[in-house]
Amino acid sequence: MNNSFEEITEIIDECDSIAVAGHVSPDGDAVSSCCAVAMALEKKGKQVTVFLEDVPEKFRAVPYSDKIKTEPSDEDFDLFISLDCGDEGRLGEFTYLIKNTLTVNIDHHVSNTYFGRYNFVDGDASSTCELVYRLLDGWCPLDKDIAYALYTGIIFDTGCFKHSSTSPFTMQAAAELMTYNIPFTEIQEKLFYSHTPVEAKMLGTAIENMELMCGGSLAVSQLSIEEMEKNGGNSKDADAIVSYLKNTDGVDAAVFFYEKKKGEIKASMRSNERVNVSEIAVKFGGGGHVRASGCTLFGTFEEVMPKVVEELKRALEV
Repeated sequence: MNNSFEEITEIIDECDSIAVAGHVSPDGDAVSSCCAVAMALEKKGKQVTVFLEDVPEKFRAVPYSDKIKTEPSDEDFDLFISLDCGDEGRLGEFTYLIKNTLTVNIDHHVSNTYFGRYNFVDGDASSTCELVYRLLDGWCPLDKDIAYALYTGIIFDTGCFKHSSTSPFTMQAAAELMTYNIPFTEIQEKLFYSHTPVEAKMLGTAIENMELMCGGSLAVSQLSIEEMEKNGGNSKDADAIVSYLKNTDGVDAAVFFYEKKKGEIKASMRSNERVNVSEIAVKFGGGGHVRASGCTLFGTFEEVMPKVVEELKRALEV
């Protein structure tokens, strides 16, 4: 079902005007892969437009992120490159690009639906940025800005090289990217070791709400819009909370529910080797990785939480 990188670069070479987009609620890998590809395409003489929802503050240091468009356009493109997106719906309001344009789909989510005319999906890759690194090898020379973006995406999706998707190749790629004199310690500090006062307050509330189940192997918590606003934040400040829950001693899986708006709840899941959270997320219309996945649910906490929690309990009992 996959095309080769050679086939994909040949198609790109034939096109002049190219749109690039990633998934809704863009994270470090989505933002960085889109920016890296855009910078490479411009080096190849292409006209490029990147579409993403608002970029979170912590990723705005990624080169090219200031050029991202947040609203759909009526412009026509020769080609659309979708990055880090498991299915059409995850493109949100930019799904229209698939319907109107020849599409290349490059992704590392095991739940990817191969929705492009051309696809390269590798569920074993650490990140989409790792795949972009492989795509550019021998086709477009790297520079400091591209290296900055690729390194950011790789360390974000590997949790700074701690997730099981980290391979020897991942480390080799990161090592080469460091040779471009990128501020790698600064990037790590910003992504993993610093947080805003608002994020700290929201984490505190989430920990207060945390409940341990299955003998302490399952951590469950939630935050309402009211609780987030009371701490001066919103759903964009909640992305990292699930990882803190998962890092609790004895916890094998964690799920964090938070309201994006009334009636719409995001469920973020993390796990170790005991649970494949991607399988659970897919059951609820979501997807992601074996150890890190999520889904969007509609209803109240009381209506949606028990269904997901029950699936996690069942998986932990196997």
